[in-house]
Amino acid sequence: MKHRKQTICLCLMLVASTTTAEVRFVGSRPETRTRLSHRLEQLARTGASQSDQADSAVTWLAADGYLDAQVSSDSAGVIIEAGTRLWLDSVVVEAPLVRSLVVDAPFTAQTLEHAVDRILAEVRQDGHYYATGRMSEFRRAHSHVTAVLRVNPGPPVLVAAIQTDGLNRTDEATIDKLLEVKPGDTLTDKLTARAATSADRISFVDFLPPLEVNPRPGYLEADLLFRFREKRQVRIAGGAGYVPNDPHGLVWNLDLVLRNLLGKGRQVNLKSERREAGRTVLNLRYRQPVFWLGSGNLHLDLATRDYRDQFYEFAVDGRYGADVSSNVDAGLHLAWKRVEPATSEAGFSKYTIGFELGRPVLDDPLNPSSGIEISWQIDYSYRQYTLNSSTSGLERSSLNETRNHVSIKTWYPLLRSLVGYLGVSYAGLETAEELPPLSELTLVGGPGTIRGYRNEQFAAQRTTYGTLESRLRFNAGYLFAFYDGAYMNFPSVENDDVRTVELYRSGFGIGLTLLDNARSLTLSAGWNRRLPFDEPMLSVQIASEF
Repeated sequence: MKHRKQTICLCLMLVASTTTAEVRFVGSRPETRTRLSHRLEQLARTGASQSDQADSAVTWLAADGYLDAQVSSDSAGVIIEAGTRLWLDSVVVEAPLVRSLVVDAPFTAQTLEHAVDRILAEVRQDGHYYATGRMSEFRRAHSHVTAVLRVNPGPPVLVAAIQTDGLNRTDEATIDKLLEVKPGDTLTDKLTARAATSADRISFVDFLPPLEVNPRPGYLEADLLFRFREKRQVRIAGGAGYVPNDPHGLVWNLDLVLRNLLGKGRQVNLKSERREAGRTVLNLRYRQPVFWLGSGNLHLDLATRDYRDQFYEFAVDGRYGADVSSNVDAGLHLAWKRVEPATSEAGFSKYTIGFELGRPVLDDPLNPSSGIEISWQIDYSYRQYTLNSSTSGLERSSLNETRNHVSIKTWYPLLRSLVGYLGVSYAGLETAEELPPLSELTLVGGPGTIRGYRNEQFAAQRTTYGTLESRLRFNAGYLFAFYDGAYMNFPSVENDDVRTVELYRSGFGIGLTLLDNARSLTLSAGWNRRLPFDEPMLSVQIASEF
């Protein structure tokens, strides 16, 4: 036992002798002295001799621009005299039609490497994809340095072929049309970045980066290889909620998606909802890629709303959407619908033309930790009432209306796995009609507007609603707490006079979301100020792919 203690003490003395070496700076101290001292301490812990430490210090100082550094060692430790730090003024290029670069930064290995990369990137943008460069000379005047770079641009490189991997049922010709690159294009960094972005935006497959560039012999041509993983063709999403103190309090929705039909990227959606007692919605959508003005999508919708005590609606909507740039998409749509009120009031037909614009920039489409998503839609409508013998029908023969919808959503990291989410939306109808029918108003309440209330509990002509969430992210989803609020105004009749009513409502609650690429589950409980704590609005949302 005594022998073991002596051995341990001897080991501790040896460790102490190698880790307590002193680092002394003489003269002007380098700006990187703290990091340098820390690195030398770590090196000493490995048992390196003081001469090895001195040699390493010279290398590290040179990499940081202290080329005149003097490093020595004695029995006490390492002595460093850094001298003056050199400054890189510019990188001069020995090649015609290639610009030199003004740097004006410390002469470090990282600064020089970054400058060379910037110069070669400009050369590659001219089609010389395999351009190379090497330093041929360094011109020094006191503490200032000018670097001379010799560039070998090489021949221009063209795209020879587009190759795909991982596609079984998907038509490769359809994929080729959706990629913003074709054989014969000049290969540049900008082209490969655009091609990777377009591959990532294809909705029915997952792009697996990076995009691989494989040169052919002679480096005059190169093949581009895209790797994909096909998404499952069948997706079923559904949800249910419970409304307390209501004998018909169960609400639900079911969404069936069949995508990539016949391998052509075509998709069919069938969605059914029970939003409230006596309020059901059925929607059938067909979508397919089209290439009229470049890459785009065509949507055709048939929808019904059966609000038994208020109205019945049948609508047809056609939309063409296209990518304006890598992260901006636009759409144009034409719509017609027919509304028949449940009362004796006149029904009407509505003709709409609309435009929409969106910009999603997210770090993760499933579970973002940062990013922003902006969308705007404006509709111009002509609404024509059916003429009948009633006075109201004759007075309200036709109307021109404008509808706006703006939405801004943003995600931002707060602390480690804690993420903040803020979403704000505005929806408004501008019309000459004093009392627009219920079918034309924005229905507020429930998930998507203000949780903690019944679905579509309020009807507003103009409304601004938003949500503030704190999300604790983990690999398979996130926990969240939310506060929702909505300002609404709407016309109301009192004593035969029409006046505008304004109100504000808010809700709050907690929830859990579990998700991956193939399925998701969201559970939430919401309250409002008038709702007892033991009677929350419960909501379950489920989605799965097959």
